[in-house]
Amino acid sequence: MAAFPKGTSNGANGSGDGVVNEEWMSPVFHPDDERSEFRVVLIHPKKALNLCGAGRLACVLGTVEINGYKFVGRDFDANQMVPFCVPYRTIGSTQCVAEKISFEEVNKEMLTKRFGSLKVNVSAILTYIVSQHYWGILVIGPPPPMYSPIETVLGSEFLRQPPMTTVKSYRSITPTSFQLQFGDALFTLERKVVVQRVDQAIENEYEKRKRTVIMAVGRKDTGKSTFNRYMVNRMLNHINDRSAGKKVNVYFIDLDVGQSEFNPPGLVGVHKINGPVLSTALFSQVPTLTSAFFYGSNTPEVDTKHYKHIVQVAMEEFYRVSQADDHSIAIVNNIGWVDYTGEEIMQHVISTVKPHHLVSFQDRRATFNVKAIDPSLQIRKHLVAGYVHPANPNRFSPSTLRDYSLAAYLTHSFQRNQGVIVDSFNRCTVRVVPFNDIQLFFHPESLVDDRFIFNTLNTATVALCSVQVPANGGFNTDLIRGRGDLPKKLVPVPNAQGQNPALRCYGYAFIRAISLEERCFYVITPVAADVLKNVTVMALGHEIGTPKYIFQAQSTAGGPYLMSTGGNVDREFNQLSMPIKIVSCSKRR
Repeated sequence: MAAFPKGTSNGANGSGDGVVNEEWMSPVFHPDDERSEFRVVLIHPKKALNLCGAGRLACVLGTVEINGYKFVGRDFDANQMVPFCVPYRTIGSTQCVAEKISFEEVNKEMLTKRFGSLKVNVSAILTYIVSQHYWGILVIGPPPPMYSPIETVLGSEFLRQPPMTTVKSYRSITPTSFQLQFGDALFTLERKVVVQRVDQAIENEYEKRKRTVIMAVGRKDTGKSTFNRYMVNRMLNHINDRSAGKKVNVYFIDLDVGQSEFNPPGLVGVHKINGPVLSTALFSQVPTLTSAFFYGSNTPEVDTKHYKHIVQVAMEEFYRVSQADDHSIAIVNNIGWVDYTGEEIMQHVISTVKPHHLVSFQDRRATFNVKAIDPSLQIRKHLVAGYVHPANPNRFSPSTLRDYSLAAYLTHSFQRNQGVIVDSFNRCTVRVVPFNDIQLFFHPESLVDDRFIFNTLNTATVALCSVQVPANGGFNTDLIRGRGDLPKKLVPVPNAQGQNPALRCYGYAFIRAISLEERCFYVITPVAADVLKNVTVMALGHEIGTPKYIFQAQSTAGGPYLMSTGGNVDREFNQLSMPIKIVSCSKRR
């Protein structure tokens, strides 16, 4: 049996084979192969595993519930492991709880078969199961390859153990994952009861309606995101348990343009969920978007009329993509602005979304007024206490998380064909976009003089879009400085209701360079090549700048953004070749 450092209560080392130095610890076993990166963790029904960090996991025995999703034990297959990423500084930890099993079915032959090619001390594990009633077994391995580049770009050790000043009792499982003695009470019994009520109600709604929409409302930092992820996983269980013979799907409608879950900030999106969600938004970004729309700012306050319109467009998209389903369940991620103008926006969003279940997080600082909801909507309301995060100087601010999410999204560009992953934006595949193949759109709040359009776009992060065909209204095009050899600029034309047309968004791109000699942009994007053919518009948002981490994480000398423009161009354009300094995520000449 391979030696492995003994466990400690302060997290200094890993765990030995079944060694439990403290009552709260779960036994961890090392495979016989000393080079193996996998660990076997046993879970007791009365002693939840508070899991932190990042990795991949699989259940080989019993039923283990993790963040609302029930993993059922089956033969181990490293290719079928589910990724998780729960950085301590963003969430804290996620609980893994084992359900009761029948010990009559558990024997050495059965366990040996379950572990398959993963050779471990089955006899020792069986002793724990029989004598101490450990009902669940997880195999935990290293995180997916893309996790490490994201951590490198952000310059922060998300996947490492928490600082000793923050958590005193934890123990390593793998180099990037560990267990905590005390988990954060982000999901209380009260909230689980609410989820159970919604779950039971949905079972009775299959025959009554084609779609079920669930929405959570409450001020920021009351636990809505945690609730939404839990609800998504619970609804996936619902499908697995009760939808035999029917086509039932779970969707996530992301309306929070500031702290979105699966797409970068500045967008609203509709996402079909195909598996359990065990990671924070930072590590859940979808590189290629199929049903997202460009809003262009991180708060609805900038353009409330257009935000309301985009919400309507997103709901129409949900109805379209779910049309072929026998039943659809949608969880709606909402903004955390519930007072003053925010309340008026929320009331409009509720009247547009028309949720069947509304979960309101009550908070003494600011609570959404559920009594003001139009009673004709016939919404079933559930009230729960909001969660107040304890003071933690290591927690990230919302603006930092937005920058992290966008940087993490762009880092997916590191992945090339055949699974090759580069280590710097300097080495990413660059797409060439000719001027005559693209149009430019600038958010109304981004006041850009035509003389300095290319200075503004150089090193900017832009949304890759196409024009959503409107019922009326649309876009006009303007020439930049009256020149037909430059990209045209889109100018929105409101419809009869005063609403600007929508842009369908496929993802974001970083403009690496601009060449006025070749009349083209050079961009870096994780959007799939076969989808890029749909892109006809590059849209620049308001206060959605290129994160500073993009410029700091270079493994080679020189910036990725300088391009000579030659001497036969206007003086303003020639300034593109001047060095650029990054100051608070802004470009300064």
